[in-house]
This record gives sequence, structure tokens and C-alpha cells, in this order.
Amino acid sequence: MKQLLTSILLVLPSVLFSQDITGILKNFYKNADMNYYLDIAQNNLYRERDSIKVWWYGNYPQVFDTYVPMPINLKETQTVPMLAVSFYNTEDFNFSKNIYDYIGIDSMTVFTFACVRKNEKVFAFANFFGGLYAYTDIDKNLSCFSKNKKNALRNVIIEINKYKPELILYCSSMEGFHDNNGFMFIKGDKIYVYRVIESDVYELNEYVKKFLGLERTCKLDHQFIPAIYQNVCMGDTRINRLKVSRPAAFAMRLRRV
Repeated sequence: MKQLLTSILLVLPSVLFSQDITGILKNFYKNADMNYYLDIAQNNLYRERDSIKVWWYGNYPQVFDTYVPMPINLKETQTVPMLAVSFYNTEDFNFSKNIYDYIGIDSMTVFTFACVRKNEKVFAFANFFGGLYAYTDIDKNLSCFSKNKKNALRNVIIEINKYKPELILYCSSMEGFHDNNGFMFIKGDKIYVYRVIESDVYELNEYVKKFLGLERTCKLDHQFIPAIYQNVCMGDTRINRLKVSRPAAFAMRLRRV
């Protein structure tokens, strides 16, 4: 029989993060009730669909009484859960430190889902891929992407699985303007970044030093606030970013079997 544990307190002092963040993330994933998080993601889709009816022009909303169909039923779709992580308090980071010490679960998202076909090719992402929207169709929503980039995103789960990961992670703040390198995975006690276009991997500390540099790494704790949480309407260009600071402890909803 399933027992629901809501708003339990996860005490995560910095020393614990330092010693075993990979173990914490793997344990969280192991104990999470995925149906619960699929329901949350589906509800976010409903909220986003309803907000599509209102578009902003300048400071004035325009309302359209047009039926917008639900793009997907997540429980009737094959999905691959990716545990969403954030970086915290990175303004004091330098390359003599371990970037793992600055990682925690992204409590605004918790899980982002890759929606896949039977051959494991991705056709969409649910629950804040890119940090903003509840649903992203690779063909429809990423129309500005090149054919090569779309194909690379379709194959992202297939390619990551070749490395036999214990857990796939996703972090929207890791993505750059010209890449989608927010996909990571855990193997053993290491976190690896998967580079989408290049189809290669780097250990996280090595990746931030080689490709991000210190200035950008120190800003990894700035992330987009999902549009439905901003209380603004789809189409509004006033998207805000949030600097995330990790308290000594924080509450998260967890459902266990």
C-alpha cells in the first residue's frame, strides 16, 4: 500500500552535499513515486494550455475564446524521467572547489520528462525543458532549430543510455544560447555532462572549467522562473530569472511506495 509523505523536511547541510550528492540524488529518485510527479507535470500542462488563450501586446492582454487541445496525456505516453537539479550560491565558486558542493534538487520542477517513442527517440519534453514552458514539442516549439540540432535532441536519450547511467539529470541553467547541454547523468559517484551536438561527455568539474569559464559558472544559480509560476500569460516577453539560494534545509513533496 502506498503511503503519501507530503512536505517532508529534507535536511541537506552543505557538508552532506559535499560528501555524497550523487547518493542523495540516486536515493531521492529511487524513493519517488513517479505517478505523483507525472500528475504534477500534467497539471502544469493544463495550466499552460489555459494561459495560451491570453496573449500580451505591450501591457495589454488580448483574450481569445479558442479551444486549445491538450497536447499530450503523460500517463498514456512512454516517458523517461530526468531528475531536475539546480545550482546554489555559486557566486563564491572558483576552480579550486568542487562544483558538486553547489548542486541540489530543483524544487520548482523536481522532474522533467522526455516523451519518447518505442525506439526511444524523443519527440517532446514535459515540465520545463529550457526552464520556461510545461511542454516543448521538438518540431513545433523548436522551429528555429536546425535539422541537425533537432535530430540530436531526438537521439539524446539513446545516446546517454549508451553510457549505462544510473540516473539521468536535467538542469536548464546549464544550457547556453547555442547549445542544449543541460543533460547530465550519474555513474558511480561522478556526474557527467552530455554535449548534445557533439555526442560526447565530460565530467562536470572538467566541463565547467573547459567550456563555461569562471564568470558563467558563477552565474549558474540564476535560472528562469517557469512561466506558469510567474502569473503571466503565454506570449509575454517579460520573462524573469531567479537567483537561487539553498537554505540549510528545505521542504519537498515525496511519495514513496
